[in-house]
Amino acid sequence: LGVNRLLYKAIPYIFHRYAAQEDLYALFRFNAKIVRRDVSSSILLENPVDVSKLRTRKIRKSIKSGVVFSEEHDLLEYHALLVSVLSKFGTKPVHSLTELELLKSRFPHQIRLFCAKLNGVIIAGSLVYDFGNVAHTQYLASSEVGREVGALDLVLANLRDEIFVDRTYLSFGISTEENGHYLNEGLIFQKEGFGGRAICHDFYELNF
Repeated sequence: LGVNRLLYKAIPYIFHRYAAQEDLYALFRFNAKIVRRDVSSSILLENPVDVSKLRTRKIRKSIKSGVVFSEEHDLLEYHALLVSVLSKFGTKPVHSLTELELLKSRFPHQIRLFCAKLNGVIIAGSLVYDFGNVAHTQYLASSEVGREVGALDLVLANLRDEIFVDRTYLSFGISTEENGHYLNEGLIFQKEGFGGRAICHDFYELNF
């Protein structure tokens, strides 16, 4: 067929419904090389690591400040917050508001939005993709006010200890950039504070 290169992203094992890594063995046999490795963070909810003292203090501060945790169904305000946060880093969400609304309408029970609100305004939030055995956070976002009062910590604490406590894993997503060569230490530090530990997302290249 004229194909001379295959780039393959292996499914991280926590997303397997049944243990199976025949693909990795086949790639090894054909001398495939790892060309990218992203680091994600996940919590084994059956035996979670204790939340750090810093994260606990942030959660208490958030509650004391009057921040309220809730599940939301309207994506408009949250997406606006997300755009505002990402614009400061010179980037934007992969999905537009229209695309997210379409996805959520097709998978209303698997794609859910959880937010922290102060005086009725969303100051932090996360979209969650529920795979059944894994709850995966997507698009973590917090405003400046949210960061001051630890609002995102309140969101993550509720996801971990209340909403998805019966799942096997809570996945926070990757903390790497530049094909895995740059680690956002501040981002992964927060995730580790909730008990998240590294899960590698590997990309293999096979040349014919």
